[in-house]
Amino acid sequence: MTGEILVGLPTLIWFATMVYAGQAWLRAQDAEQRAVVFKRLFSVWFLYCIPIHGHGLIPMIRAEQMSNMAAYPDMYFGAYPDYCRADPRYCAQNALVMTLQGGTALFTGPLCAISAWGMLKDRPWRYLVGSMTAAIQGFGTLLFFLELSHGPTAIPSDNAFDFYFAFLFMNSMWLVFPILFISAALRQPSAHRPVAS
Repeated sequence: MTGEILVGLPTLIWFATMVYAGQAWLRAQDAEQRAVVFKRLFSVWFLYCIPIHGHGLIPMIRAEQMSNMAAYPDMYFGAYPDYCRADPRYCAQNALVMTLQGGTALFTGPLCAISAWGMLKDRPWRYLVGSMTAAIQGFGTLLFFLELSHGPTAIPSDNAFDFYFAFLFMNSMWLVFPILFISAALRQPSAHRPVAS
């Protein structure tokens, strides 16, 4: 139950934000209004990613502790069995998954915080740092999916919900949003470009 709360509540908030951002984008009359929607949308994305990437430390817990997850009744650690059910590579302590999870917890999570702060405060480096963060997210997710075709673990979960929603859909967000962010960031005018007189 705790895993469903950990995944469900932020996901519900995330979907509500996406619906709001989508309708705000459609109602936006000009590029300036769309830029505000962009800033808010990706600030929420980076803020949403901070605890998700922090959650990546859970697989780093020693194997004997993970075998007795009843010892972790709280929401944060209690979600681990749900991760294992959706993708058995977590419980098998797959080397690539462990490396990616540790890297996202130690590096990508803090970069998400810096990116969100830069977006919210309109810092001049916000698109550079945000694009680096998005590229790391996208590359890690690509490796995460590609490893399935070469790794010893079978395709995750025979449960349709776990496979299609928890594994495919939720993980694919870390491909979709980085691509959206980088493509939108590349269209932003440079602050250092000389102004024609």
